[in-house]
Amino acid sequence: MQGALLALNDAAETVAMQPELAFEATRSWHRALLGSIAGPAAARVEAPLGNGELRAFLIGDAAWGRLGGTAERQGFRFNTQSGGVGAELPVGPASRVGLSVGGSRGRAKLDEGAGTLDMTSTIIGLHAVTEARGFLLAVAGSVSFDRYGDIDRTTGFAPFPNASADTDGRTYALSVAGGYTTQLGPVALGPRLGLRYIHTRIDGYQESGAGLLSLGVERQSAESLESSVGAEASTIVEIGRTVLQPSLGIAWEHQFAEDARTVTVRLPGGAANSVSPSGDGRDSLVVGAGLSAQLWQAVSATVGYRGELSGADGHNHAFTARLRMSF
Repeated sequence: MQGALLALNDAAETVAMQPELAFEATRSWHRALLGSIAGPAAARVEAPLGNGELRAFLIGDAAWGRLGGTAERQGFRFNTQSGGVGAELPVGPASRVGLSVGGSRGRAKLDEGAGTLDMTSTIIGLHAVTEARGFLLAVAGSVSFDRYGDIDRTTGFAPFPNASADTDGRTYALSVAGGYTTQLGPVALGPRLGLRYIHTRIDGYQESGAGLLSLGVERQSAESLESSVGAEASTIVEIGRTVLQPSLGIAWEHQFAEDARTVTVRLPGGAANSVSPSGDGRDSLVVGAGLSAQLWQAVSATVGYRGELSGADGHNHAFTARLRMSF
């Protein structure tokens, strides 16, 4: 009985972190799509937004980091990878709309060996970008169909040391990002603002493999609402026929969501435990660097790095790459 009660207490905290991996995978996709730490980078190596009939692009993002735990949510280390393809069409002299499809995968390893979580997602996205007189605005939305194919939890009690399960989920996200760029001699710089909302739902599931310690987990949903305020600077460097645009950026991000959900787990006999993770309102300092290049007349590429520090033990690092082709 004591083991069962301990399993209930620990499991609820373990389950409470699961939506965080979906958040990280979604952020990975939106980073790759918008391509800036605090708003869309106004890459001057590319043609104006309204030029051309069609642009195709490839995007990718790889991230890793750690999110510290709270009293009701287990901390964990994670890594995510996202990639996809898309196309854009002009809708005016300075605006474009686009469609993108792709996928992501993520893995989390919980603190103190409490378990692991693996997920894969199929993602569909829409976006629009417009610019006028130095101002740039981008809006991106996405829906991802998530598969949690390997949910492993350590019970800590022999002869049933591990419980496993799988389930499905869905994640919706909307990002709005923009800024203003002015030219000061050879340097283009300006402020960047961003706002991102994410809502994820994870279906309930029943664990197996741990006998009487196999838990039933109720359906859960969680939200994230984060803002970003920062600045970005870039310049143009020409090396032979190659045009390069290095950039640097810094931003401050704030998480507004209170995380009002209740996470409930049940033993086969009916005993249950619930926790309310509650939002920790964390703030993050973000720094980034990027390099854009005009490879050929109709082909440009961008690579970037993003580093985030949050709290005493939270951090996140990401590399992003994009390739654009005009037709």
